[in-house]
Amino acid sequence: MSYVIEKQFEAHVAHRVHNQCLFDCLRGGENRPNPCKSWHGHTANFIVRLESDRLVNEMVLDFNLLNFFKAALNEHYDHRWTICRDDPLFDFLVDHAYQCLDGCEDVECAPVKIIDDLDGGEGYRAYTVDISDEIRNHHGNVGEPLIELLDSFTIVDFTTTSENLAHWAYNVIDRYLARVCETTKDEGLREILKNVKVHSVSYKESPKSMATYQPA
Repeated sequence: MSYVIEKQFEAHVAHRVHNQCLFDCLRGGENRPNPCKSWHGHTANFIVRLESDRLVNEMVLDFNLLNFFKAALNEHYDHRWTICRDDPLFDFLVDHAYQCLDGCEDVECAPVKIIDDLDGGEGYRAYTVDISDEIRNHHGNVGEPLIELLDSFTIVDFTTTSENLAHWAYNVIDRYLARVCETTKDEGLREILKNVKVHSVSYKESPKSMATYQPA
């Protein structure tokens, strides 16, 4: 017997699937574009499920332990553009925009930093553009809109399909719970976490469309 609890996290986000390649019959003909290659937005939900075969204090786990994920989404994902580093537009929208800032003309690639609370490990990391305080304070006349543009991006290692976003969120939460279990000084919480695992994560991009990642 096992218990599964579920919590949802809403986010409003823009993205594109740069390598979408639908069959002609699904596009409505060979001359019709692949629709998801265009930038578009979703009011999406991450649906997180945790599983345990026993209850402690009549619960699997207090939902408050997942507040980190909501806070990270609010700060680094919600109302932002999510772009894959392999997207052909990345060089122009991110690297070239950074090079247009005063003092950055000779920089080959925009510097990025990992978002620790949204780090899903190798292949599933998320980043922001790392703009120094010096550049922010001396950006010149054209710099302000460029900085605003660069700050609006969440950069990821993967194509932003629903399947990959579900896998990413699964990894992020699984790694976080493992880290808390390892570092907490609360022995009671550690014992609970030893018996709790991430059952699955779904990414619901619309009321009728959803993908779920659950390890075999």
